[in-house]
Amino acid sequence: MLLAILVVVPLVAIDANASGGSQWFSAWAVAQGERLTTPMSGTSVRMIVGPTISGNAVRIKLESTLGQSPVVFSAAYIGQLQSDAAVVPGSNTQVTFNGSADLALAAGEGAYSDPVPFQIEAFARYAISLDVTSAEDISAHSLGLVTNYMAVGAHAADPSGTGFAGVPNGDSCTAAGPTFPFYRVAAVDVESPSATGTIVAFGDSITDGECSIRTDGGGSSGARATRSIATWLAIRLRSCRERPSASERSRFWWSGWRRMGPGPALPMACVGSSAKTKMEGTDSHADQEDDT
Repeated sequence: MLLAILVVVPLVAIDANASGGSQWFSAWAVAQGERLTTPMSGTSVRMIVGPTISGNAVRIKLESTLGQSPVVFSAAYIGQLQSDAAVVPGSNTQVTFNGSADLALAAGEGAYSDPVPFQIEAFARYAISLDVTSAEDISAHSLGLVTNYMAVGAHAADPSGTGFAGVPNGDSCTAAGPTFPFYRVAAVDVESPSATGTIVAFGDSITDGECSIRTDGGGSSGARATRSIATWLAIRLRSCRERPSASERSRFWWSGWRRMGPGPALPMACVGSSAKTKMEGTDSHADQEDDT
């Protein structure tokens, strides 16, 4: 039986009002579990995210978890998605890293941006745009279930979708349809005055949406577009709120095959690391245990 990383884990609830104001919450996150060997120097990527908590400030996390060479970004922006790769005019907002527009990550490193005032509405779509100056490989989350975009040149500041095309299907291990992976974007945190806690969906590729029915555009079909099991959980919890200030929820997508040990006899690019190595921070693809 192919298991991976799934349990839904409720975290300790935090009452924002009782604790003296706004709190930071992870509103969207994915675990990077695939290394793509495609060089990406001199390109821009536009990753489409769907936070599940509203807030009035945002910070993003970029990672090169599985990268084996340095990556340099010259600019990063977040804006509300309009359609396809286009951002709503006037919403595209630059984010910085320790006050600088550029960021260099060594292999295996990650970094949070500085917080920036920015209104996030739960379940709306936002575009995170990155200008990549230098990169010899890509640290990615393979199962995007939404069309993400890339373009030649530096286009992160441009709200139009001109020059952008869908990223290629980087996952050769699924028969369910195209996956359109996330490149390097690992998390979106929001500062919320009303949220009281988060729930982490810690699971395998089924939790991540592996079995979703998809169109050729990469998203799940119909009303299920870009919605994993964890996102549906967030929607249902939100609909059950007894009062407007009740808790919002978010999800983490963690994809792999087994919780403790290695997956079946498939290429590691297909199965990813186990939950045990991810949680221990030793994501080296060298699992030795099996908890079948």
